[in-house]
Amino acid sequence: MSGRVAELVWRFAAIAGARKAMRQMTDAHEVELIETLPGRAPAVLPSGKRVASVSLNWEVAAVVVDERAFLEWVRRTRPDEVIESVRESYRRYVLEAAVRAGEEPPGVHLRERVLSVTTSFAKGGLAEITRALEAGDVGWDELLNVPEPTDLPPRLPPDSATSPS
Repeated sequence: MSGRVAELVWRFAAIAGARKAMRQMTDAHEVELIETLPGRAPAVLPSGKRVASVSLNWEVAAVVVDERAFLEWVRRTRPDEVIESVRESYRRYVLEAAVRAGEEPPGVHLRERVLSVTTSFAKGGLAEITRALEAGDVGWDELLNVPEPTDLPPRLPPDSATSPS
C-alpha cells in the first residue's frame, strides 16, 4: 500500500470514528433538547458568533399495529396490492395517506407525534465552526464529553436573549 493510500485510510478511519462519536453525542444531547428547548434557539460559539439555529420539529407518524387487520383491509380494498403480504411501496403509500388524511385504516395507528431536533446553519456557520475547531476556540474534548446539566453555560448573544429566532 502506498504512503498516500495509507494516509487516506487512517484519515478516513479517524473521520469515521469522529463522526460516530459525534453522532453518539448528538443523540445524547437530543434527548435533553427535546425536554428543554423552547422551540427554537440560536447556536452561538464561545466567541459570540452565531453559527446556526436549533429547533424542534413535530411530525405525525402512521404505524401498522395489527398486521392481520391491515392485510385484510388491503385485501378488501385493493386486492391487486396483496401478494402474500402488502407490497412495501403500497404500505408506505397507505401510511403516508393516513397521515395526510388523519384517518386510520384497520390495523394502523397514528402515533401522537414524533419529535426531532433540526439544526439550520447560518450563512458561513459551518465554516465558522470549522475555524473555531481548527483555532482551538472549541475543543474536541468539549464536544465529545457530555456536560452535567448544571455545567451548561448559556450561549445566547445579547440581542437574542429576549427573542430567540
